[in-house]
Amino acid sequence: MADLTRLFSPKIVAVIGGGWAENVIDQLQRSGFDGQIFAVHPNRQTLGGIECITSVSDLPAVPDVAFIGVNRQITADILAQLSAMGAGGAICFASGFSEASSEDAQASQLEKQLVEAADGMPFIGPNCYGFVNYLDRIALWPDQHGGTHIDSGVGIIMQSSNMAINLSMQKRSCPIGFIGTAGNQTSISQALMAIHLIKDERITAIGLHVEGITDHDSWRELARLSFQLKKPVIILKVGKSDEARQATLSHTASLSGSMAGASALMARFGMAMADDLSSFIESLKLAHYLGTIDAPTISSLSCSGGEASLIADLATQYGLSFPPLTDTQHHALRDALGPLVHIANPLDYQTYIWGQTDIMTDVFAASLSGTQALGCLMLDLPRSDRCDPAAWQVAQDAFIAAQNRTGRKGCVISSMPELIDEAQAHAFHNAGITVLCGLVEAMKAIRHMSDISAYWQKFDPEVPHLEPRQDDDKLSQADDSFIDETDTKTVMERFGIRCPLRIQADNLQTALQAADTIGYPVVLKSRGLAHKTEQGGLALNLSGARELEQAYQTMPTRQGVIVEEMIGAGIAELLAGITHDPAHGFVLTLGQGGILTELAQDTAHLVLPATQPEILSCLKQLRIWPLLAGYRGQSGANIQAIIDTISNLCIIAGQYQDRLVELEVNPLIASSDECIAADGLMRFTNGDTP
Repeated sequence: MADLTRLFSPKIVAVIGGGWAENVIDQLQRSGFDGQIFAVHPNRQTLGGIECITSVSDLPAVPDVAFIGVNRQITADILAQLSAMGAGGAICFASGFSEASSEDAQASQLEKQLVEAADGMPFIGPNCYGFVNYLDRIALWPDQHGGTHIDSGVGIIMQSSNMAINLSMQKRSCPIGFIGTAGNQTSISQALMAIHLIKDERITAIGLHVEGITDHDSWRELARLSFQLKKPVIILKVGKSDEARQATLSHTASLSGSMAGASALMARFGMAMADDLSSFIESLKLAHYLGTIDAPTISSLSCSGGEASLIADLATQYGLSFPPLTDTQHHALRDALGPLVHIANPLDYQTYIWGQTDIMTDVFAASLSGTQALGCLMLDLPRSDRCDPAAWQVAQDAFIAAQNRTGRKGCVISSMPELIDEAQAHAFHNAGITVLCGLVEAMKAIRHMSDISAYWQKFDPEVPHLEPRQDDDKLSQADDSFIDETDTKTVMERFGIRCPLRIQADNLQTALQAADTIGYPVVLKSRGLAHKTEQGGLALNLSGARELEQAYQTMPTRQGVIVEEMIGAGIAELLAGITHDPAHGFVLTLGQGGILTELAQDTAHLVLPATQPEILSCLKQLRIWPLLAGYRGQSGANIQAIIDTISNLCIIAGQYQDRLVELEVNPLIASSDECIAADGLMRFTNGDTP
């Protein structure tokens, strides 16, 4: 793993190019960079007030890093010269490489030339802006940015340069110590950049905007360091890649997709995933000031019943709960607030005590002293340009005193982001109070920090995952590339999975004989169809020969039929499937099964391998879980039988990981005493067989 110290904390910088390079010099000077800056241009006298050197070969000293702001045609030549002289690294600004249109025949070849030219020297990009290291006052950046020097803060690495600019302009008081862009990641991946940053004691958390994951080994190392150093990693993952939306035959693949694979993989790595920029920033801010939250439980203080109701609704929406007040809390709050205030969590303490610092401190301390993992004070301040917020100082003073008295974690939350401005938020932070801007963003951030805490509690850095194969070209897209259901069930039975008794038949007569052997009622299935219900290839609960004959006459019997014992409805029908996600590995999808699978969208995901406790936790995430557990006194399903069946499916995937594409059971019928794979399919690369 290359040492990136010279690249990210340079003492000598070379800036190569014209207009964009001149912007870099301007930003370096504005940032307070106190090292040497060399400007390189063959025709100009000066760049940014610095006398130009005509070529890289004429540099009077070896640069730690060079910003290469020239066109794509000559970028590789300059990289080669820098590498030969022993430079520490480079930023390749030019675009038009692998990110370019597929019609551009030169693009991929030019990117390969960059790697050859660098000859092991690390470089960022191409197709990126570079970075701003606010900790060391270094702005290798060809545009404006909104940050300033700080002593410690979060590190952010974006896939998009424009989004990086926008984030640097945030007014949410998130302390950004480093912000950079990864571009095409030809030499250095986001994970490698993050590994370097997370080792810096001044960096408190890492934020990554991710479009795709390639180097799984580096991501595992980042996960290990995050866990070891207790520095949270927040991922902003947007979009669903085309590679994860291949033509699929199973319900599982249509439900899992790239985003589900990414979520499951990040959970395995102990990282939280944000779905918007605002909660991304708020999560990083919370990580910086308070770190992880031990559980998804909160208390809430506000002087409005409407606010108390609002936070109650939103917290529930994002999986946060409000522990009931203890007797001690109840008595303390009643003594402080009197008989007219309803005592509860969330608490509307009303306005009777406003301005009375001692009583407000008693109320806030009583609220903070409960069993919640985080205490929240909802507080909106008047706009400072038209109003005087001085009267609200009492709430700040009381909350600080309550935190000091109890030693418990607490934060202030504004209902809308603009109701605590940046200057006000910094004042709170300087006083030791964490401020989260916006109620929705706050709920998401708290959930992210509690999720990371939960991930870390069970994190095992030695557990690998089944990595994706690079075999997209081997995937057969033909409709008949799946394995016949009979053969699929034979494989599953070999691994201890209970399947219905079944007999194949080539004509009506042998189908009738098979039904007599099995015993009515039976199921009739057309062979050679992946989605039998949609294609008229499934008839259930046939109670006699006449019904079987009628069903047979209307069935598309492409490759004959299967006569199978009829399994009762059981407690619930589940889906259990495993797909090979080319970006994230093998993804296990569990959910509500049957014909309404896609409509229900009740799913949870894991990356393989999956332990039995993980499978149980995954099942408990489903909306159908109460039915499995025994709803309102009704008999529940045999949970251990379900877990054993799913574990065996995972073993099958591991056995065939070199060529498995899809493995699905739908429905998996769960009853009070057993679990039966009623239907299933498997698909392998190039239509292989097990």
